[in-house]
Amino acid sequence: MRRLLLLFFFSGFLLSASAQMWNGADTLFGNEWIQYDQQYFKVMVAEDGVYRIPYETLQSSGIPVNAIDGSRYQLWRLGEEQPLYVTQNGPLGPGDFIEFYGRRNRSELDRYLFRDPDNQMVNPWYSLITDTSAYFLTWVEPGEPTLRYEQVDNSLVNLPAKEEWIWEEREQYFIGQVAKTYEVLSGVDIYYSHFDGEGFASSPQTSRTFFVNCPDVYTGGPPAELDLRFISNANTAGHALEVRIDDELLVEEQFSGALFKKFLFDRAASSLGDSLKVRVSGLNNNDKYAVGGAILHYPRIPVLNAGGFNRFILPEGSGPRYLEMEGAGISGAAVLLDLSNRRRLALQQEGNLWKAKLPAATGEQQLAISSVFHTIESLDPVDFIDYENTDADFLIISNARLFDDGQGNNWVEEYANYRRSEAGGNYAVAVVEVQQLYDQFAYGVNRHPLSIRNFAHYAVRNWPSPRYCFIIGKGQEYPGMRRGGLVAAVADGRMMVPSFGTPASDNLLLSDNYTSIPVIPVGRLAATDGKKVKIYLDKVQAVEANRANPQSVEGRAWMKRVIHLGGGSSANEQTSIRFVLEAMGGEIENNAFGGVVRSFYKTSTDPIQTSLSEQIFGAINEGSSIVTFMGHSSPGTFDFNIDNPDNYNNYGKYPLMLSLGCYSGNIFTSGESIGERFIFYENRAAVAFGASRGVGVISSLGAFARGFYDYMGGDYYGQGIGDGIRAALADYDQNPYIGTATLVEQFTLQGDPSIRLNPAPG
Repeated sequence: MRRLLLLFFFSGFLLSASAQMWNGADTLFGNEWIQYDQQYFKVMVAEDGVYRIPYETLQSSGIPVNAIDGSRYQLWRLGEEQPLYVTQNGPLGPGDFIEFYGRRNRSELDRYLFRDPDNQMVNPWYSLITDTSAYFLTWVEPGEPTLRYEQVDNSLVNLPAKEEWIWEEREQYFIGQVAKTYEVLSGVDIYYSHFDGEGFASSPQTSRTFFVNCPDVYTGGPPAELDLRFISNANTAGHALEVRIDDELLVEEQFSGALFKKFLFDRAASSLGDSLKVRVSGLNNNDKYAVGGAILHYPRIPVLNAGGFNRFILPEGSGPRYLEMEGAGISGAAVLLDLSNRRRLALQQEGNLWKAKLPAATGEQQLAISSVFHTIESLDPVDFIDYENTDADFLIISNARLFDDGQGNNWVEEYANYRRSEAGGNYAVAVVEVQQLYDQFAYGVNRHPLSIRNFAHYAVRNWPSPRYCFIIGKGQEYPGMRRGGLVAAVADGRMMVPSFGTPASDNLLLSDNYTSIPVIPVGRLAATDGKKVKIYLDKVQAVEANRANPQSVEGRAWMKRVIHLGGGSSANEQTSIRFVLEAMGGEIENNAFGGVVRSFYKTSTDPIQTSLSEQIFGAINEGSSIVTFMGHSSPGTFDFNIDNPDNYNNYGKYPLMLSLGCYSGNIFTSGESIGERFIFYENRAAVAFGASRGVGVISSLGAFARGFYDYMGGDYYGQGIGDGIRAALADYDQNPYIGTATLVEQFTLQGDPSIRLNPAPG
């Protein structure tokens, strides 16, 4: 059974998923290929084909073409040098060009998001992030070797017998929505953030029939192979799966749960028609499957497709090879690129036949034929910054669009300057623009979460003592970005810095595939413009200035106050929540923090209780270090009616708000979450907001929060809130219970992780 697929042309270094990117010999961060003393120009490619960079484009981009021999140009993709055909070995002039084979982005980089990509990717034919690949053009010193296609004379003399067949690959995949495995807990669908059985797919249906085209089958060839992938829903009654190929029943399985399924089928070439019928079906309306797609690898008569571009595999043979291909649908000069052996030749045409004699080669030959050439009209210069020797303990990752508030002010840099100051903690701060990370640590694939993950691990390995990562900029979950929402999201600021997965997780953004704990504490400010960064900077400066003013016991008493808000929709739920909060109160009152807890508990079964609002606002306005809510929540609401900015008057006494409920940590939407509102209320409300992006379970939330209280009054007393959050989550890393495991992944800190909870003895 064959396993070599055209899909992964020249991606041999992408062998397995690990932390970070394991190539079979070493751990890669993504920047190993960069020579920081060289100039680079980026070329974006979103379609497979043969591309040409004309002399005129090189010249208009600022490349000193008259001083660079054609033999010195070099091209990179995914950290690997790409072969080029250059019309001149000396300096290029009018009419000259650089030619290369370009591929759109698929799943080469996405693979590293999965522990076992070959058995977890629902749709490897369609990237989770973007179709667009990045190629980087540079030039080397004279005499240094570069990869080139050898120009071969296509002399049609002493021809061997023509090849009867080639390997063709046809795919049929679906992109209607994201499908992923999940579990059902008390009737609620719960999703992990890590990638395990996930990808774009069809909508789930009880039965789906589709066809994979396979024209011009060579019926005397070896068997074809079909790779089929899909995900079942979490049908509690179980699944009765059937898979039929051309109406032949090949799979009958009974199982339960939402699972990823992958099947490989051999089909006799003689049994194939012009298309292959695939049917995936279940027992009833509750037994559903979302199909990622299928790819068929089959022997084909050598025929060139209309459209001007073809790629296929010539099976292994001996001696010179002769191809004679029908191709009425192509016209003009056609070029053949032997991608396996880096050879190039011009096809000869005789009527509707296109002919090529290939030199002898070992193994299979991956070939691309094109009579259409994509012209690159512009090149984008890239100035790589070498971060290896950066001596920073405070990392800010942001977007250049936030570096100007519209009036020439860069509040991101001002935030960094504050943290560098004595009042701000005397940190060594590095501000890193996210495009640098895309280009250096994700091979130029824009918005890919591996860019930040790889960089975080790179910083931990190379910098002396990184302590905190503060992401400044709102993010979006990848499904909406991939399906047409990108332009709008970028325009209104909703996509500044990506997160990881869906539900989105900043913890996983800085972790690896085998833990949910970030390598350093992380927080995010979901700013969509520079003005919001200033609002937050002003609040941080005000609350931290209050640590030394006033010095009286009465004036500083608020710093030890902790407010508990207990919700719930039923009497039993309210009792359980009260029990958890009282245990937490005992923790914070009896450790080094020395807190004084004031509690408010919901007593009605109304969705939102308003009767206590005035008392709660009064307590918050007197000042507190922590306000902890436990109960029902959503991205926009709590059980308590406390989301009215006009009722807040707590300037300089902004607390950390902990929301122990469902979804209130979801800052990755097109709207503004409740946490974002508390953070961006000017001169009032909260300075940090911690909550889960996903479903909350009382026992899991309580255990985590009690651990956080313990650490903030114990091992991490006087340290940043991010330290306490990270430590409390780490206690439950690898926990098998899904309510706890998803909390560890999805708990999100909005705000600076270095903020301290007024560390004065209680």
